Amino acid sequence: MGHASPWSRCITFAAVALATSSCGGSKAPSSPTPTVSTFKGTVSDSTGDRQSVLGVSIPPDLISATIDVSGGSATILVSFAPGTLEQTFTLFSVLLDTDENPATGNSGVGADSTSFGWDYSIAGVNPQGSTTAQIVRALGPGQPAQVAAVGTATVTFPGADQARVTVPLSLLGNDDGRMNFKVTCQQWVAGPNATGVLDWMPDVGQPPGPVR
Repeated sequence: MGHASPWSRCITFAAVALATSSCGGSKAPSSPTPTVSTFKGTVSDSTGDRQSVLGVSIPPDLISATIDVSGGSATILVSFAPGTLEQTFTLFSVLLDTDENPATGNSGVGADSTSFGWDYSIAGVNPQGSTTAQIVRALGPGQPAQVAAVGTATVTFPGADQARVTVPLSLLGNDDGRMNFKVTCQQWVAGPNATGVLDWMPDVGQPPGPVR
């Protein structure tokens, strides 16, 4: 039998692999890399405006927080005034208005209840003494103050006065990363109990921070 011609071998390769346009041709151009949406938001607070409470010698004092959204995750960095973050006792909560509608979600903080409704809360460390943040979803005005557990994330401490947590957007209702947010902090006390809110950021009555 005769051997197959070079041209017939070329056609066979093209039909099976679709890798070249002709025998010995150049490689097909690769698809462009998808653009990853990136958003960022920052809030700040005055030093020394935290509330004192009996039994808490060093109340936590919020001074700033940043949310960076990229690669399908939101990374939150919360900063405290020097010496006021106790890693095993401080409880911070990042309240996210992911649909940017204050009329949905759960009521905001204090006087903010009419201008800020949060859809998700990321609270750590919880339980006391752990490195865990609990993520919950607000059930909305029809079920005030009620939440549903969504998942957990790990809290790390990149500095003596900083706490950081990264949460996939898939746990936040597959949000696109645009949101509004506020931060509060409490302190764990005897047993599984925590104080009321000791500091708000931004302060009560101030608008939330946008992530854009």
